[in-house]
Amino acid sequence: HVPWGAWEKERLKHSFGENPDSSVVRRIIEGNKLYWDAVDAFLESNTFTKVYQEASYVEHPNDEFLDGFGKYRRKDRNADAFFRLLERGTKFVVTESREAYDEFRYRQVFEKPEMMAPRDLFMAYRIDKTLKDGENAVLFLGVEHKVDEILRNSCNGISVERFSHDPSYLIGLIESIQVKR
Repeated sequence: HVPWGAWEKERLKHSFGENPDSSVVRRIIEGNKLYWDAVDAFLESNTFTKVYQEASYVEHPNDEFLDGFGKYRRKDRNADAFFRLLERGTKFVVTESREAYDEFRYRQVFEKPEMMAPRDLFMAYRIDKTLKDGENAVLFLGVEHKVDEILRNSCNGISVERFSHDPSYLIGLIESIQVKR
């Protein structure tokens, strides 16, 4: 998923200030809609046995995550897509570990290389341990993750495809942030 959803206006303000360039904002909003329209079409045309969602922790009960994430329905397209899969009978499997997340935050604060590695390694481990022969799944997570590479290189028997759609609208975002700085 891409990092624009329930808090879109607040994130735009944080990234671009009080009066962002309207053409950049329009490009991001339109691109975000096109991206999620493509995700929805992909999910509708496929059947999945399991769904994994970033930021769902093994240390917490599934119901706790579902209640909290459910608050974003009709506000965030990732949440909407996730819950549509559950309504179709897809099984939810928690994906992350608080310990791995804490290590990620430490690496992020101290600008350590491979800061996503603890989270990605744990997610790959969870998928490897819970996805059985003949099952297929979808994993929702941010574009900066490399879980797909870890699974492809380390887990025999798991075929991985990254959903790809034209991310050009993100280039406008990146360019604008760089200009602002």
